[in-house]
Amino acid sequence: MIPSKSGVPARSLLVAAVACASLLPFVDARAQESLTDGLAEVIRPVTSPVVTAAAAVAPRITSMSHTFTGVVHEEFVVDISFSQSVTGFALSDISTTNAQAVPPLQGSGRHYSVTMNTAADYQGPVVISIPGNAARNSDNEGNIGRAYTFTVDNKAPLIQRAVVDGDELIITVSEDLDESIIPSVNDFSVSYIRDGRFNTDDVVLVEVFTREIVLTLDQPVRFGDRVSLFYDDGGINAARDLVGNVVFGVIDLSVVNRTRGQDDGVAPSPPLNLTADADGSSAIELDWDAPVDTGSSAISGYRIEVSSDGAAPWSIVERDSESTATSYRHTGISPGTTNYYQVSAINGERRGEPSNVASATTAGRVPDAPRRLTARARGASTIELDWIAPFSGAGGPITGYRIEVSPDGSSRWTVLEADTDSRATEYTHTGLA
Repeated sequence: MIPSKSGVPARSLLVAAVACASLLPFVDARAQESLTDGLAEVIRPVTSPVVTAAAAVAPRITSMSHTFTGVVHEEFVVDISFSQSVTGFALSDISTTNAQAVPPLQGSGRHYSVTMNTAADYQGPVVISIPGNAARNSDNEGNIGRAYTFTVDNKAPLIQRAVVDGDELIITVSEDLDESIIPSVNDFSVSYIRDGRFNTDDVVLVEVFTREIVLTLDQPVRFGDRVSLFYDDGGINAARDLVGNVVFGVIDLSVVNRTRGQDDGVAPSPPLNLTADADGSSAIELDWDAPVDTGSSAISGYRIEVSSDGAAPWSIVERDSESTATSYRHTGISPGTTNYYQVSAINGERRGEPSNVASATTAGRVPDAPRRLTARARGASTIELDWIAPFSGAGGPITGYRIEVSPDGSSRWTVLEADTDSRATEYTHTGLA
């Protein structure tokens, strides 16, 4: 008789042993296939309580992935993993569409990799295929085939057109651009012919917005000027798309001149009384009065520009508000930043001269809360406070603390010290009744 242990009857142990004996062959026979098929494959009906021989399982390709290794998408590495160790797998077994494998095939056993190239200026799908029976396991069983598809983009964006209106020249490209990369003003050259004479104009500011490159010219062109654009795409910060493909440069591109003549409408006068007020650490509120003279038609919007020092170059915050509202909230500003602003009115036909310049400075960063405040009574009329300073760097150097007291800890807070003017992390409250 089998003795029981920990209060478990011997009969229970015997039943458990029998159950395990009937389950183990099933697990052993299905283990390799179950691991790769996922949890859903583990639970299956068992037709026989005992399996005497392991069923053969064909090798499968468990994963195929790619990693771009070129400047953009012209080169990448494809990684291939099998469910079992295989032999006989060769580079010639891999077929590709819109890509070309570069020898050699690396790896052995279960894991392999190969470098591949795609054609220049190609954008579209790449298909990597491995047929069945390309590789075999130790039981001489051939693999199950698999295909893998992904997209590459080696196509350089093209400049589609350029339009100038006064001192603003807008270049439109064929794809979305990386707005964090701003070409140099020296990468552009603007020229024009006026009264039969050749002239050049300096670019003083470059801005990138989605599919537009906006140039601000030193001198506005005039109605009737024949304007041309040169762009050198070899600069270190050449404009590029979101993948990294560089926008093709242009030589002597004809620019559409939409600058209006003297008979094409009158621009509005400048807005009046522009003011700027900081609202916290990240926003500045602007207010102004509408122009006295709207020009040849009603005001349709305003242009808002910002500068770090109140002088050129000015960056555009709002190209056209498309609203007659005479206020604007500029958000997303860093703490402790001083900005200078000017506003110009637009009447649908012309943009007028800018307003007066107004400036404001956002508040500095607010420090974190002090930590681990404790209060200890010392006699009948004194309480001593101690705390730990906020974490270093949270809001800049601490110059003092504000101390408040409440009878219940949630309301009616009274100021004990508006500012201790000290970095000391202790305070004694005296004179208590």
